[in-house]
Amino acid sequence: MSEIVEFSPDVARAQQQRRNRQIGSWLTKLSSYLTHSVEFREMDERGRAVFWAELVEVMAEADLPDAAWTSDSIRFCRRQFKFFPCAAELCSALERHVEPVLAAQKQRWEQEKISHSRPRGDGSIPLDERLWLDRFREAVADGFRSLGEERGTNPDEARHSALTLLRQQAPTAYASLDEMERQDRYGRTYA
Repeated sequence: MSEIVEFSPDVARAQQQRRNRQIGSWLTKLSSYLTHSVEFREMDERGRAVFWAELVEVMAEADLPDAAWTSDSIRFCRRQFKFFPCAAELCSALERHVEPVLAAQKQRWEQEKISHSRPRGDGSIPLDERLWLDRFREAVADGFRSLGEERGTNPDEARHSALTLLRQQAPTAYASLDEMERQDRYGRTYA
């Protein structure tokens, strides 16, 4: 039986707070390497706290990916700036840093997808059956959770259903699966 899951605003708030802490921690580490402006150093403690909170909020609104908040990006920014930059300069630098990182990730994901979709054995899997096999392998990578949610069932039943469908609709692709791919979590093989 499936359950209806409501989106809880508390979950979104908790995720945003986690992200804000991540950004704040990253900014703190970066600031320890760079010199601050005279105005910032002369502010009282409360003024600095307000400034810092606003900076975290601005950086969170910039909607940079998680790859922007790593130790590699701190090293990149350390080489770019001598003084702590304004938010616009910081966002620009992070975007420059993240762009090749995301491009490399995308290329790696595409290569993995291609390697999973290559036929095994003699390479005689027809194109339409390779599409069935690709969908099956995407479901395997997801642990059949999405497929189970779509069908209103659990991942084990979704895996069994996907294997049965693959066997019926794409027998050559099904034959290319190894023994482990044909098994459910209890070790039963679907023939």
